[in-house]
Amino acid sequence: MESYFIPSGPKNLEALFPAVNFDKILSYWIVVKDINGNVIGTTPLFQMNCCCPDGYIRIEFMNDSGTRDAVNFGKPYIIQSSQSSIFQKAKISNSNAKDDFGLRRFNVVANDVYECTTTCYDEGAMEWLSELFRSPIAYLHHEGNQGQQEYILPINILDTDFTLQKNAEEYVYLVTLKFNLANIYSSIRP
Repeated sequence: MESYFIPSGPKNLEALFPAVNFDKILSYWIVVKDINGNVIGTTPLFQMNCCCPDGYIRIEFMNDSGTRDAVNFGKPYIIQSSQSSIFQKAKISNSNAKDDFGLRRFNVVANDVYECTTTCYDEGAMEWLSELFRSPIAYLHHEGNQGQQEYILPINILDTDFTLQKNAEEYVYLVTLKFNLANIYSSIRP
């Protein structure tokens, strides 16, 4: 099977079609034809703004073809997990001040664990979405605000099970992704 890389997102297409206002497009797909007019490739149907509620996040990942794909999820639930060691000060006398540390944390490290969900995809998209869950490389995409450029943060997708197919009567697929940041927070030493 032959693969084609078609940069098909609105930001890629705006340069090719400057007269098109992508804010007014509800859905689209791209058809690629050869010199004789034969269809040699199509993209899936792209739904604009269907999965982008306030606070949504976008995960970019390496798909099975080795190129970058992206999936939108709702606003994530974020828990920060920290770990540390404890140092106990030698007790020389009972003259320690009230604000003196007898025990103190050191080597404090922390990481954020994100849990996000989407119901924007049906059974036909599950095989493609499974590529996200087995992808070795993924990023959290940031639009850039307050004068910053767009950027991506590397993430690690946490191991989990993924539902490829449900019973015939179940049409809604709740897809839940858990990941943490690929770089930990390190505290400043006192």
